[in-house]
Amino acid sequence: MSFQGKNDSRKSLFDELERPILKSLPTTRYELKTFRRAKVQQNCHVLLSEDKHYYSVPFRYVEQYVKLIYSAESVEIYHEHKRIATHERFRAKHQYTTLKEHLPAQHQYLMNWNPEFFEGQALKIGANTLLVIQQMLASRNYVEQGYKSCAGTIALAKKVGKERLENACERALIYDFVSIKILQSILDKDLDKMPINGDYTPIIPLHPNIRGAANYQ
Repeated sequence: MSFQGKNDSRKSLFDELERPILKSLPTTRYELKTFRRAKVQQNCHVLLSEDKHYYSVPFRYVEQYVKLIYSAESVEIYHEHKRIATHERFRAKHQYTTLKEHLPAQHQYLMNWNPEFFEGQALKIGANTLLVIQQMLASRNYVEQGYKSCAGTIALAKKVGKERLENACERALIYDFVSIKILQSILDKDLDKMPINGDYTPIIPLHPNIRGAANYQ
Protein backbone atom coordinates (compact mmCIF):
# COMPACT_ATOMS: atom_id res chain seq x y z
CA MET A 1 0.00 0.00 0.00
CA SER A 2 1.42 3.34 -1.06
CA PHE A 3 1.72 6.34 1.21
CA GLN A 4 -1.15 8.77 0.87
CA GLY A 5 -0.52 11.01 -2.09
CA LYS A 6 2.68 9.23 -3.06
CA ASN A 7 3.72 6.33 -5.27
CA ASP A 8 6.10 4.86 -2.64
CA SER A 9 5.21 2.33 0.02
CA ARG A 10 7.09 1.09 3.08
CA LYS A 11 7.99 -2.08 1.20
CA SER A 12 9.21 -0.28 -1.91
CA LEU A 13 11.41 2.03 0.17
CA PHE A 14 12.74 -0.93 2.11
CA ASP A 15 13.56 -2.81 -1.10
CA GLU A 16 15.21 0.24 -2.63
CA LEU A 17 17.14 1.72 0.31
CA GLU A 18 17.63 -0.87 3.04
CA ARG A 19 17.63 -4.35 1.56
CA PRO A 20 20.83 -3.82 -0.54
CA ILE A 21 22.90 -2.95 2.52
CA LEU A 22 21.61 -5.67 4.83
CA LYS A 23 24.15 -8.27 5.89
CA SER A 24 23.64 -11.94 6.70
CA LEU A 25 22.97 -12.89 10.30
CA PRO A 26 26.03 -14.15 12.22
CA THR A 27 26.64 -17.89 11.94
CA THR A 28 27.66 -18.07 15.62
CA ARG A 29 25.69 -16.85 18.60
CA TYR A 30 26.80 -13.68 20.38
CA GLU A 31 28.91 -14.31 23.48
CA LEU A 32 29.16 -11.99 26.45
CA LYS A 33 32.76 -11.21 27.30
CA THR A 34 34.43 -10.18 30.54
CA PHE A 35 37.62 -8.17 30.98
CA ARG A 36 40.34 -8.69 33.58
CA ARG A 37 43.80 -7.19 34.08
CA ALA A 38 46.56 -9.43 35.42
CA LYS A 39 50.33 -9.70 35.70
CA VAL A 40 52.25 -12.46 33.91
CA GLN A 41 54.05 -14.59 36.48
CA GLN A 42 57.60 -15.82 36.18
CA ASN A 43 56.35 -19.26 35.19
CA CYS A 44 54.97 -17.73 31.96
CA HIS A 45 51.35 -18.03 33.07
CA VAL A 46 48.63 -15.60 34.01
CA LEU A 47 45.83 -16.29 36.49
CA LEU A 48 42.18 -15.98 35.54
CA SER A 49 41.04 -15.19 39.07
CA GLU A 50 37.37 -16.02 38.49
CA ASP A 51 38.22 -19.67 37.81
CA LYS A 52 41.58 -19.83 39.65
CA HIS A 53 43.00 -21.32 36.46
CA TYR A 54 46.33 -20.46 34.84
CA TYR A 55 46.95 -19.84 31.13
CA SER A 56 50.29 -19.58 29.38
CA VAL A 57 51.58 -16.56 27.47
CA PRO A 58 54.83 -16.13 25.51
CA PHE A 59 57.73 -15.93 27.97
CA ARG A 60 58.87 -12.50 26.76
CA TYR A 61 55.85 -10.97 28.55
CA VAL A 62 56.91 -12.17 32.02
CA GLU A 63 56.37 -9.49 34.72
CA GLN A 64 54.23 -7.40 32.37
CA TYR A 65 50.54 -6.60 32.73
CA VAL A 66 48.09 -8.01 30.21
CA LYS A 67 44.34 -7.89 29.60
CA LEU A 68 42.25 -11.06 29.66
CA ILE A 69 39.10 -11.02 27.55
CA TYR A 70 37.08 -14.17 28.09
CA SER A 71 33.73 -15.70 27.31
CA ALA A 72 32.08 -18.94 28.34
CA GLU A 73 34.19 -20.86 25.83
CA SER A 74 37.47 -19.01 25.24
CA VAL A 75 40.17 -16.85 26.83
CA GLU A 76 42.05 -14.24 24.84
CA ILE A 77 45.08 -12.42 26.24
CA TYR A 78 46.16 -9.00 24.99
CA HIS A 79 49.23 -6.84 25.55
CA GLU A 80 49.05 -3.22 24.43
CA HIS A 81 45.99 -3.98 22.27
CA LYS A 82 47.75 -6.89 20.54
CA ARG A 83 46.45 -10.43 21.04
CA ILE A 84 49.32 -12.61 22.25
CA ALA A 85 47.51 -15.82 23.25
CA THR A 86 44.20 -17.65 22.80
CA HIS A 87 43.02 -20.62 24.86
CA GLU A 88 39.94 -22.72 25.30
CA ARG A 89 38.48 -21.85 28.68
CA PHE A 90 38.78 -24.38 31.49
CA ARG A 91 37.43 -24.06 35.00
CA ALA A 92 39.60 -26.58 36.84
CA LYS A 93 40.92 -24.74 39.90
CA HIS A 94 44.68 -24.45 40.43
CA GLN A 95 45.38 -26.17 37.11
CA TYR A 96 47.35 -25.01 34.08
CA THR A 97 46.60 -24.68 30.39
CA THR A 98 49.94 -24.45 28.61
CA LEU A 99 51.14 -24.10 25.03
CA LYS A 100 54.67 -25.43 24.70
CA GLU A 101 55.70 -22.68 22.30
CA HIS A 102 55.02 -20.08 25.01
CA LEU A 103 57.80 -21.46 27.22
CA PRO A 104 61.51 -20.71 26.87
CA ALA A 105 63.74 -23.39 25.36
CA GLN A 106 65.14 -25.86 27.89
CA HIS A 107 68.61 -24.40 27.53
CA GLN A 108 67.41 -20.82 27.52
CA TYR A 109 66.97 -19.48 31.07
CA LEU A 110 66.05 -15.85 30.67
CA MET A 111 64.47 -15.62 34.12
CA ASN A 112 65.59 -16.19 37.69
CA TRP A 113 63.15 -19.06 38.05
CA ASN A 114 64.41 -22.33 36.61
CA PRO A 115 64.95 -25.88 37.96
CA GLU A 116 68.59 -25.25 38.89
CA PHE A 117 67.65 -22.15 40.87
CA PHE A 118 65.01 -23.94 42.96
CA GLU A 119 67.14 -27.04 43.48
CA GLY A 120 70.03 -24.87 44.64
CA GLN A 121 67.80 -23.02 47.11
CA ALA A 122 66.34 -26.30 48.38
CA LEU A 123 69.77 -27.85 48.90
CA LYS A 124 70.63 -25.02 51.28
CA ILE A 125 67.73 -26.18 53.45
CA GLY A 126 68.25 -29.94 53.29
CA ALA A 127 68.07 -33.18 51.35
CA ASN A 128 64.34 -33.74 52.00
CA THR A 129 63.48 -30.26 50.76
CA LEU A 130 65.49 -30.94 47.62
CA LEU A 131 63.54 -34.15 47.00
CA VAL A 132 60.24 -32.31 47.45
CA ILE A 133 61.27 -29.62 44.97
CA GLN A 134 62.36 -32.26 42.46
CA GLN A 135 59.03 -34.06 42.82
CA MET A 136 57.09 -30.83 42.33
CA LEU A 137 58.97 -30.17 39.11
CA ALA A 138 58.73 -33.75 37.84
CA SER A 139 54.98 -34.04 38.49
CA ARG A 140 54.06 -31.38 35.93
CA ASN A 141 53.75 -31.68 32.18
CA TYR A 142 56.09 -28.68 31.95
CA VAL A 143 58.49 -27.78 34.75
CA GLU A 144 57.42 -24.12 34.54
CA GLN A 145 54.03 -25.15 35.93
CA GLY A 146 55.71 -26.19 39.19
CA TYR A 147 57.64 -22.96 39.78
CA LYS A 148 54.91 -21.32 41.87
CA SER A 149 54.73 -24.31 44.25
CA CYS A 150 58.53 -24.43 44.46
CA ALA A 151 58.71 -20.74 45.32
CA GLY A 152 56.05 -21.19 48.00
CA THR A 153 57.92 -24.14 49.49
CA ILE A 154 61.22 -22.26 49.70
CA ALA A 155 59.43 -19.27 51.26
CA LEU A 156 58.20 -21.48 54.12
CA ALA A 157 61.77 -21.63 55.44
CA LYS A 158 61.63 -17.92 56.25
CA LYS A 159 58.33 -18.41 58.04
CA VAL A 160 59.02 -21.52 60.14
CA GLY A 161 62.77 -22.04 59.83
CA LYS A 162 64.88 -24.47 57.83
CA GLU A 163 64.70 -27.29 60.39
CA ARG A 164 60.91 -27.37 60.58
CA LEU A 165 60.57 -27.19 56.79
CA GLU A 166 63.08 -30.01 56.34
CA ASN A 167 61.16 -32.17 58.83
CA ALA A 168 57.85 -31.33 57.15
CA CYS A 169 59.30 -32.33 53.77
CA GLU A 170 60.48 -35.64 55.23
CA ARG A 171 56.95 -36.41 56.39
CA ALA A 172 55.36 -35.14 53.16
CA LEU A 173 57.49 -37.52 51.10
CA ILE A 174 55.61 -40.41 52.69
CA TYR A 175 52.53 -39.40 50.71
CA ASP A 176 52.04 -40.35 47.08
CA PHE A 177 51.74 -36.71 46.02
CA VAL A 178 53.68 -33.77 47.42
CA SER A 179 52.16 -30.29 47.34
CA ILE A 180 52.48 -26.94 49.07
CA LYS A 181 49.08 -27.58 50.71
CA ILE A 182 50.33 -30.81 52.29
CA LEU A 183 53.44 -29.07 53.61
CA GLN A 184 51.41 -26.21 55.03
CA SER A 185 48.99 -28.63 56.67
CA ILE A 186 51.83 -30.57 58.30
CA LEU A 187 53.30 -27.36 59.68
CA ASP A 188 49.95 -25.96 60.85
CA LYS A 189 49.26 -29.16 62.80
CA ASP A 190 52.84 -29.41 64.17
CA LEU A 191 53.18 -32.87 62.64
CA ASP A 192 56.75 -32.01 61.69
CA LYS A 193 57.62 -32.16 65.42
CA MET A 194 56.47 -35.77 65.76
CA PRO A 195 58.92 -38.65 65.20
CA ILE A 196 58.56 -40.80 62.10
CA ASN A 197 59.01 -44.54 62.50
CA GLY A 198 60.72 -46.43 59.73
CA ASP A 199 57.60 -48.43 58.91
CA TYR A 200 55.24 -45.46 59.11
CA THR A 201 52.56 -45.15 56.45
CA PRO A 202 49.73 -42.60 56.55
CA ILE A 203 46.36 -44.11 57.43
CA ILE A 204 44.26 -41.11 56.38
CA PRO A 205 45.10 -38.17 54.13
CA LEU A 206 45.76 -34.70 55.48
CA HIS A 207 42.64 -32.55 55.56
CA PRO A 208 41.82 -29.10 56.98
CA ASN A 209 39.23 -30.65 59.33
CA ILE A 210 41.73 -33.09 60.85
CA ARG A 211 43.34 -31.57 63.91
CA GLY A 212 46.86 -32.25 65.07
CA ALA A 213 48.13 -33.48 68.45
CA ALA A 214 48.60 -29.90 69.67
CA ASN A 215 44.81 -29.52 69.88
CA TYR A 216 44.57 -32.22 72.56
CA GLN A 217 47.28 -31.02 74.94
